[in-house]
Amino acid sequence: IRRTYRTLVSRFHPDKTGAQNAELFQAIQHAYEVLSDSSKRQLYDATGTWEKGAEEELLESFGGGEDRSAIVS
Repeated sequence: IRRTYRTLVSRFHPDKTGAQNAELFQAIQHAYEVLSDSSKRQLYDATGTWEKGAEEELLESFGGGEDRSAIVS
């Protein structure tokens, strides 16, 4: 999964291809995020969707994107 992700990201990165592939690039990132995390993948397999929690959205808005427990530990 990681190798394919890196290939697709390098091929469709907005800095390389321009703004026309920005949505596709975000979709690739989202798919990798779900597939690389087993809990998110199980939720996606069960429901067909994966929604970010409020804590994840808040952390990403500050640019961290890291799990708070990992930072505090």
